[in-house]
Amino acid sequence: MPLDDISPFGDLLADPDELRARRMADQRERQYLEDLRDVARTPAGKRVLVVLLDRLGAHRPAWRGNSSIHRECALKDFADDVLNDLALADEDAFLNLSRAMRAVATEDRP
Repeated sequence: MPLDDISPFGDLLADPDELRARRMADQRERQYLEDLRDVARTPAGKRVLVVLLDRLGAHRPAWRGNSSIHRECALKDFADDVLNDLALADEDAFLNLSRAMRAVATEDRP
């Protein structure tokens, strides 16, 4: 929560619609992390995540010598967000997926 949002009266003076929206957003985020953890714990979910993250370039450098750098950086940022979310949701699933991603990255190298 930004420091601007902190008041001595807490949420007592906050707009009820804003509070409801904030609670719903928090609930969606918690549900997303739980779902991500559940998906990453299944063999099929792990395989799908590895393929998606590989296609997003999670293990490739984004820097290129041309304008494609913007697209590459955006894809890599998204892949990093998914990995960070997985680390928050389930550290063991994150570590297992990281090992699988490392194996994919090693296969891609000549």
